[in-house]
Amino acid sequence: MRRRRTYQLFFLTLINLLLSAQIFSQKLYETKLLEFNSKEFDEFAPVMFENGLLFNSFRKQYIYKTEVDLNEKNINDLYYVTKLEGEKWGTLQFFSKELNTKNHEGKASLTKDGNTIYFTRFHNDSAGNIFKSIKSGGEWNAPVLISINSDKYRIKDPCISADGKKMYFASMAPGGYGGYDIYVSVFERGDWHTPKNLGPLVNTKGDEVSPFMHSNGKLYFSSNKLPGLGKFDIFYTREINGKWIIPKNLPEPVNSNRDDLYYFPDAKDSTGYFSSNRNRSFDIYSFSSLWPQFGECKPIQKNEYTFIFFEKGSVDNDTTAWLYEWDFGDGTKARGKKAEAEHTFSGIGQYLVQLNVIDTLTGEVLLNEDTYPFSVADIEQAYIFCPDSLDQGKAEIFDASSSNLPSIKKIDYYFWDFGDGERGTGLNTKHSFNESGDYSIKLCVQAAPDENGVVQKACVSKVVSVKSP
Repeated sequence: MRRRRTYQLFFLTLINLLLSAQIFSQKLYETKLLEFNSKEFDEFAPVMFENGLLFNSFRKQYIYKTEVDLNEKNINDLYYVTKLEGEKWGTLQFFSKELNTKNHEGKASLTKDGNTIYFTRFHNDSAGNIFKSIKSGGEWNAPVLISINSDKYRIKDPCISADGKKMYFASMAPGGYGGYDIYVSVFERGDWHTPKNLGPLVNTKGDEVSPFMHSNGKLYFSSNKLPGLGKFDIFYTREINGKWIIPKNLPEPVNSNRDDLYYFPDAKDSTGYFSSNRNRSFDIYSFSSLWPQFGECKPIQKNEYTFIFFEKGSVDNDTTAWLYEWDFGDGTKARGKKAEAEHTFSGIGQYLVQLNVIDTLTGEVLLNEDTYPFSVADIEQAYIFCPDSLDQGKAEIFDASSSNLPSIKKIDYYFWDFGDGERGTGLNTKHSFNESGDYSIKLCVQAAPDENGVVQKACVSKVVSVKSP
């Protein structure tokens, strides 16, 4: 008896259809309140710089004297703190006497080499502008206004792209969609060009602020109008073929029912910092992604239910009046002059296969040649159920409920990588592709760590073709 790999017989059961309507919630981030936050004053707009964090705070600068604005509010300045080993932080430092003034200094952004800084400066809570300073001889030169500023409306929260060619920022320029909108300006021929509004999919009637452009193409920002968990939430979007796609909000615990802003991830987009007033005043939190390392994800193997059965030592009987009859134990039989037959079972199960010798004249069983207890089982693997061909822009359900992993006692987490920079979680999840092409979808399933910290997991991949409408 030998197996023949021919085709896959698979169908989605009613139970799977019911499961496909569910979106399972999984915790994807861990967050932690950083120890250097003050209890009384705001700390916000963290920026990774050198060996620590550059950030803003309204805390007192000096022991005996604190600068205040016309409203008797502490001046917002730039501070720096060094990251030590583990979760420890060093002593806070007043960042720069050249940059900090009697005005409010806001969110900063630095070029990749760390030698040029862009930051916001507000004049007694009136119009905000973006300033630039270059480091020379270890010191910051006197800041200068950049050309995209205006004395008629506020501009703030600059973010310089990794290549230094684009600047994203928030502006209340006339002609926008609401309060603050996100704009981008391109640096060409030695100057910043006229800013461009990112459009109505990103900007709303509310406020969109604190943009951060990651090198992977994700633009993170905060909005108090897009659907979220409450007040300001952190969202991300991408520009595809010159158009920004619908923003997606980050899950809890990064977002909360309070204000969550100034998201700043690391180069791998897996750890970083953000600001939130979820507890008291604005504080700076760290975050780390719980997304697993997929490792090698082998392509899905087809579950094959077609087999060729044959009896060793049997003889061909073309000249006799009897036949071989196979009874496959599933209600079907096959007869022939040879003790060999091909059969496709309808699915997994335990079957009792018998080979009989039949007298063709009387129809009687002359001999029971042999009996085979036969098991049909699916391949042990995680499984991705979805169409092989998809339509661009159409949401499809990706289902993992047919995964067959008896060696993993309990699957606790389902992680999806769609190959287009987007991810998903849960036993079932929906996704649509914004561009045509072939994509390798990966599914990683894993159990919670056992008492020894060991995590069981499995990963598979499947290539799908996305066609333009």
